[in-house]
Amino acid sequence: MTAAGPGELTAAEVIRKIDAGDYPREFVLSVAQGFLPLPQDDLVAVLAFLAETGDLDIGDIARSSLAEMPTRLLSSFASNEKTDAQHLDRLSRATADPAVLEAIVRNRSTADVTVLELAARADPATQEIIVINQARILRAPEILDRLLANPRLTPETRRRALETREEFFERGPGSRRSTRRSGQPRRCASTIRSWRRSPICWRGWATNRAAPI
Repeated sequence: MTAAGPGELTAAEVIRKIDAGDYPREFVLSVAQGFLPLPQDDLVAVLAFLAETGDLDIGDIARSSLAEMPTRLLSSFASNEKTDAQHLDRLSRATADPAVLEAIVRNRSTADVTVLELAARADPATQEIIVINQARILRAPEILDRLLANPRLTPETRRRALETREEFFERGPGSRRSTRRSGQPRRCASTIRSWRRSPICWRGWATNRAAPI
C-alpha cells in the first residue's frame, strides 16, 4: 500500500471511518463511485471493502467502479506481496476478472482461506493455478475438496487434483506402485512427512523443477 504523508488519507483510515459510520451516506456513495483523492492501490482497497457493505446500492456501485478499472491496475494490486491479505480476500469476492483472480491466487501473501473459497467457484484458468500450487495444498488440503466440488471443474484439473490427493494424502506407506516417469526424479515419498524429510527427493526436485512433486 502507498505510504501517506501527514494529513493524507489512507485506505485503512477511510475504511475505519466508513465502518464506524463517521461519514454520511452521500459521501460514501461518492467514494463508491471512485470520487476520492486516494492513490490507486488505496482506492482499490476501499472499493473492495465497500463491495461487501450491507448497503446493497453502495456495494453494487463499488463493484461497478472496480469493473471499470483497467485489469492491469487491479492485477498489479493483486500480485503485490505487500498488499494486506484482508484486502486481497475482499477483492477476490468483489471482482470476476480472471486475470485479477489468478494474480490473487499466485500471491504468496494471499491467505489459504481465500484460495479455499475461490477453489469452489474458480474459472478454468484459475483452477489450474490453484491445483499446481502443491505447497499451499499441503498446508490446506481442503482446497482439493473445494476444487473437486466446483461445478465448473475441467477434466484436466480434476485429474491433477485426484493425482495430488492420491500422492500426498491417500497412498499408504506400504504401497509399491511406481509413479516414476522417464526423465523425472523418483517420487520417493509416500506420505507428506517422508516427502518433507527426504533429501533424495529434495535434490531430485532441485535438479528438475519441471517434474511434479
